Amino acid sequence: MNPIDEKLLKHSKKILDESAESLDAATLSRLNQARQKALDNKMESHGTSFSFMTSWIPASAAASLGIAVTTAWLLTSLPDDTEQFQIAKAYEDMEMLTSETDLELLEQLEFVSWLVEEEQNNAG
Repeated sequence: MNPIDEKLLKHSKKILDESAESLDAATLSRLNQARQKALDNKMESHGTSFSFMTSWIPASAAASLGIAVTTAWLLTSLPDDTEQFQIAKAYEDMEMLTSETDLELLEQLEFVSWLVEEEQNNAG
């Protein structure tokens, strides 16, 4: 907001506040009654749809929050498969290099990988 608009807004607010303070009790009472009647009419015009919405908004918000918390918990508690796979693969590689198997087999990696897959298939 630019400074001129702010000055105008402050001045208008000041004038309205002063005029509201100078109202007599009867006028204030009539204004309050009119406001209450307008609010009652608004509630009646919405009927059951308004009360239906106001009762379901907290319930749907709570359900959404529950779903979000559960999803976040599940996502953070799942193991990271890629990291575990890399660790297992590194362990297998280290085990293969440090074992006393024939180095000629290690030179034939395709055969060795096939052999490992066959062992896993037969074990499972």
